[in-house]
Amino acid sequence: MRKRSCLALVVAAACGGNDRSPPDSPPPDASGSDAAIMINCSTTTAMSFRTDIAPLIGHCGGEGCHGGITLMTWPYQALINVPAADCTDGRVIVKPGDATNSYLLQKLAGVQMCSGVRMPRLGTPLSDASMQKIADWICQGAPNN
Repeated sequence: MRKRSCLALVVAAACGGNDRSPPDSPPPDASGSDAAIMINCSTTTAMSFRTDIAPLIGHCGGEGCHGGITLMTWPYQALINVPAADCTDGRVIVKPGDATNSYLLQKLAGVQMCSGVRMPRLGTPLSDASMQKIADWICQGAPNN
């Protein structure tokens, strides 16, 4: 039996069903430091980097992404245990087995970012289902398959 997926963003400044701060609360800062991402690994279905993950993260919203180049795919070795360039605290882009502490998901969710804006910068944020696929792949050890 497949477990239900649950990708939840927990924002300390706001409660409820939307992403707006309560009227008397200050807006969250640009770095997203007042928010946390909590991941529930939810599936027993094996995720494939090549077919499930690369298509989700292999492009950006257009020019101005990642040094002005449009990437067709992120090479696997550029993601796994690689320090996040915009962080000075030792975070890595993908920490196999630990989706909550993988900067890729933080940046895609727009929380706990070291700098910049939510990815994709010029595109539409990923759906909850797509975010869950990435989380599940990371929870499964981020295999190169």
